[in-house]
Amino acid sequence: MDYNKFMLDLASESPAPGGGSASAMAGIVSASLVSMVANLTLGKKGYESVEGTMKDIVNESNTIIQRLEELMKEDTDAFLSMMNAMKLPKGTQEEKDFRKKEMERTMKLAIGTPWKIAVSCHRILRLGSILARIGNKNAVTDAGASMNLAYAALESSLLNVRINLSYMKNEEYTREERMKLRFFMEDAGSIYRQGKESVQKVMGAE
Repeated sequence: MDYNKFMLDLASESPAPGGGSASAMAGIVSASLVSMVANLTLGKKGYESVEGTMKDIVNESNTIIQRLEELMKEDTDAFLSMMNAMKLPKGTQEEKDFRKKEMERTMKLAIGTPWKIAVSCHRILRLGSILARIGNKNAVTDAGASMNLAYAALESSLLNVRINLSYMKNEEYTREERMKLRFFMEDAGSIYRQGKESVQKVMGAE
């Protein structure tokens, strides 16, 4: 992944890459911080009992980084597919029917990909919360920073889900997705609050 090129593309007048890909990028930064804190815990005196957990966290965060890099491109592709569907001709009834089907198909892609980004960021948030509780106390602020970034990234990614749902004509699908959003954010919020409490507890003890 050429991050410099991505940032230049993001700053350009092109609508893609946009917020979804940027959210994935923020998730990558968050996951990188998670790896750092876990690596700073490995091999340190007093943390021998969590060494296995730290190794697992490093492996999982690296996997998440790779996944989010893929999703940065997938989000851009999904958006462009939706834009292409909007440009389809609608002169005849056959063309209208085809365009309608393509609009729904690509809209679901533009909803599904941000969901994948949010789920990956949820995993990072969970790892950051674990590190805030049992990781190297000297790096607890880095664990806190990782959680702040992960939560912001998943919340930002889901903005695309929300806006695209507002255009969906399938009421049952929209209703189910909105319910998923509510439960997902409640769970993420709970993990985030617990993680922040762990950070404050360690910082207050110093």
